[in-house]
Order: sequence, then structure tokens, then C-alpha cells
Amino acid sequence: MLQRLKNMFDSPVPQIDDGAELKLAAAALLAHAAHLDGNVDNAETATLLGVLQSGFELSAEEASSLLELAMSAQAEANDLYRWTKVINAHYDEAQKTVLVEKLWMIVLADGRLDDYEANLLRRVAGLIHVPDQVAGVARKRAAAALES
Repeated sequence: MLQRLKNMFDSPVPQIDDGAELKLAAAALLAHAAHLDGNVDNAETATLLGVLQSGFELSAEEASSLLELAMSAQAEANDLYRWTKVINAHYDEAQKTVLVEKLWMIVLADGRLDDYEANLLRRVAGLIHVPDQVAGVARKRAAAALES
């Protein structure tokens, strides 16, 4: 799977299966959230790797490789649409809500919420059609998960 993701960046016309593309899209959104405040600390990195491992059933090495690819891909992306269109095409409502919850976990992992991070979460939730009320509940679940 990871080799296919790497090949996507090496070939002029990406040839990637939907599962790998979906993992990359979700990981890129998560990586973008972690980097938005300009400082990715150990808590955010650990949370991000944990989310990738558990969410996609990856080994620590695979999660680390996926994160590296996602950081590179998100740095090159001009907007969020590249990632949210993939999420919209493949995730159902419940999966989108879980993604929003995981995004909240990433931005709250360092113990502070930057205005840019809050704005990102509102934009992503809107782009993947998660209502504000549902996103708010996801935020509370994320905060509670981080506290435990």
C-alpha cells in the first residue's frame, strides 16, 4: 500500500487504488491540522501516529511512512478540496463524523486551540457535509478521549 502511495508521486499520471487514495486524503487532512498552528509538538505527533495506526490498522512503521507521505502531499496541495472530494466520495456520514473527531483530537492534543485550527475544522466539516451540531459533539468526544 505504501509503495503505491510513493509511486503516485513518482508517476506523472497517478495510478492509485481508492483505498490508498482514501488513506492518503484522510492522513493529509490530519497532517494539515497538526501543522496549522506552525508548531507540531510531541503530543500532536504521537496522537497523529496513533490515529493513523488505529484508524487504518497500520504498524508503527507503516503509519510513520503514511504520515511522511501525507505531510509532503498536504504541503504541495493548494486547497482542501483535493482531499475532501475523496472523503466525500468514499466515506458515509458516520465515517465523516469520526474523521472530524480525529481532526479535533489532533488540534487539541497540544492543550491549546489556535484560531486557524478552529477555522480549519469548521471548513473541513462544511466541505464534507458534517453539520455544526454533529461536529460540536465530535469535539467534545475528542476532548474527553484526550483527557482519559
